[in-house]
Amino acid sequence: MDPSIAALLSLAFVAATGITAYELRSALDPPHCPECTHCQTRAIRKQRAEQELREWYARRWGFEERDEDERRRRRR
Repeated sequence: MDPSIAALLSLAFVAATGITAYELRSALDPPHCPECTHCQTRAIRKQRAEQELREWYARRWGFEERDEDERRRRRR
């Protein structure tokens, strides 16, 4: 087998494995609807968790976007 074809086939195999893993992971998520209060609550909880993670990351690495007045208020 030509080495260039072997590299191409291995790349295709890795891509197919990644796509399959993504599809399997998305299949594990339960279906959700935008009208159901349970699904809305779950979406709100997920947004809050993501927001908290973003804020924690920003505080951890000093990327907070606060204005000068807010910094003065917190120091007091």
